[in-house]
Amino acid sequence: MAGGVPKSAITRRLRGFCKLKVSNIFSRPDGWIGKHVLDVGTGRGFSAIFLARLVSGRVYSVEPDEKQIERAKSEIRKAGKLRMIKIVKGCAEDLPCPSDYFDVVATYGSLHDFEDIRRAFKEFNRVLKEDGMYAAVEPTPELAEFFKEPVAGFPTPEKVRELLHDSNFLVVDLVKSEDNSSFFVKAYKRKA
Repeated sequence: MAGGVPKSAITRRLRGFCKLKVSNIFSRPDGWIGKHVLDVGTGRGFSAIFLARLVSGRVYSVEPDEKQIERAKSEIRKAGKLRMIKIVKGCAEDLPCPSDYFDVVATYGSLHDFEDIRRAFKEFNRVLKEDGMYAAVEPTPELAEFFKEPVAGFPTPEKVRELLHDSNFLVVDLVKSEDNSSFFVKAYKRKA
């Protein structure tokens, strides 16, 4: 039992989070083949590896934690994707990337780790090409206990929609998991 919630309930919620990832972001790539993709907050690199399997272009990954970068490089090496994935140290709020370069920016379970989500979305807008897409899967505050982090750091789907709108994105899809433990969002950069 973790903080009053049975471990089995947390496990079910985590499975819902993972299922949402597969069914909404990675199995519907919306023409990602041959695109330049940026994976922000890559952690151990699993999302970058999965994205590399979908695109014939290059996947760039940004991660602020040096230990996670080393773990990610090891996982990327094991997956045989070193030529397809470039991982660099950086943060979402100040991306070490050129403007108007990427077709897709993707995050998986990392928004709650950002210092300033609003600033990160403005950076995503900067590095995306016109009509570029942002896609994310994020746990809701209901799943925060699993991550052993303060609930306040986990944005609600409604807050993400608001912040994306304020950062010049058009949200076209926002889906919550059946158990409310996670959500998927897809948004496009609006024309300037």
